[in-house]
Amino acid sequence: MGNRRGWYIGGVLLAAVVATVAYASRQQLPAGSQSLRQEPARAVTAVSAAPVQRGNIFQTLYYTGDVRAKAQVAVVPKVAGRIEKLLVDVGDKVVAGQPLAMLEHDILDAQAEQAQAGLSLAKARLASLLAGSRAETIAQAEANLRLAEARLAALNAGPIKAQVEAAEAGIRAAKNQLYAVQAQADAYLGMRGSGYTPDLKEAQAGAAYEQIKQAEAQLAVLTAPPTKEQLDQAEAAVDAARQQLLLAQNPYTDNDLEAARAGVAQAEAGLKLATIQQKNAVVDSPASGIISERMVSSGDMASPAAPMIVIMGEATEVQIGVEEAMVSQVTPGKAVTVTVAAYPGVAMAGKVASIAPSLDPRTRTSLVKIEVQDSQSRLKPGMFAQASIVIASRDGVLLAPKKAVVERNQRQVVFVASEGAAVMREVQTGLTDGKSIEIVSGLKNGELVILSGLADLADGDPVKPEVARP
Repeated sequence: MGNRRGWYIGGVLLAAVVATVAYASRQQLPAGSQSLRQEPARAVTAVSAAPVQRGNIFQTLYYTGDVRAKAQVAVVPKVAGRIEKLLVDVGDKVVAGQPLAMLEHDILDAQAEQAQAGLSLAKARLASLLAGSRAETIAQAEANLRLAEARLAALNAGPIKAQVEAAEAGIRAAKNQLYAVQAQADAYLGMRGSGYTPDLKEAQAGAAYEQIKQAEAQLAVLTAPPTKEQLDQAEAAVDAARQQLLLAQNPYTDNDLEAARAGVAQAEAGLKLATIQQKNAVVDSPASGIISERMVSSGDMASPAAPMIVIMGEATEVQIGVEEAMVSQVTPGKAVTVTVAAYPGVAMAGKVASIAPSLDPRTRTSLVKIEVQDSQSRLKPGMFAQASIVIASRDGVLLAPKKAVVERNQRQVVFVASEGAAVMREVQTGLTDGKSIEIVSGLKNGELVILSGLADLADGDPVKPEVARP
């Protein structure tokens, strides 16, 4: 217990001695020596700066695209056939209507001739109907009717006396012929060496007897009354003769005439079709341009299902894809500047010609076509092009370099070089063209804004600005 109290008293005395020595030492420091304990002065930072100036600014969109021909036509023949002659090749300039190829046309020529003959026949048929009946045709029909009527009347009236007497006379003549044959045969048989035989007599007598039978049959037919069948046939002949006469007097009906006219119209259409097919054997150019591709050669089979030649128009356009967010900013008529690698430093003026009404679902871009003023035909299909489109502009506004504006605590600020220090200012910005930015508020014309070292710069830091070259 006594030892602990001794240690405690000793410690207190030692602390008192140290405090006394320290106080004495402070009292003995020379004047001005306290400045050694102050914080050192901040170093001056050299920065580049640029003045805020008034000017014009254009907000521009930049795109890459392709040069395309405005028009491209795949030529296909209208008829199938073997290519007889190919008249053009890749690189040739053609005009609309110029023959490009000739197909074999022998069959087409024959079809046209056949159609022409069919038309001539149809016209002749119509002309015959329109000409009406010929006088000789009517006279012949009248004579046939009189003859048919006379035959019918003769059947109904029966034979006349002269006809009966003539038939009876025929019988008597046949009998007399039989008697003469028999008498002559008997005489020849009684003569020696005459060569006449009984068989010959029998043959001659048989022939004479047949003549008698035929004459008697004719008389029987003549004197017999007409049968119903004979009367029906005679009456039918009269009716037919009358119809023939009426037809001769009126050779056609209205329906016949209409049918004949329709036949002519059909034949004319057939000839027109055959003529068109014949002309289609020559494949003409549907548009003016340059032959960019040839898929066939002479001797190949051509078909309406496959193109023969591709014609590319000489007029070109630039096609770009504008992203969804910018489609509303790009409108027809907007000015465009186009450049291509083949002509460095050459800027060609153009304008937005059209905008696709829908976006490509894969790229979410809209196809925009640009019409370029290319009087020297510099642009060739397939070239890679760069296009810049001005979508907004401001005149006479305050402009600062875009890199001078930084974000601090979710605010847009700049550092102004003023009296050797960097002064942080919050600004409100407008349009930008990528290099400069419009200052709506927060700066004045002529103030120097700092461009370098912004990441480590704080408000109030001493700076030595050096104006950057524009």
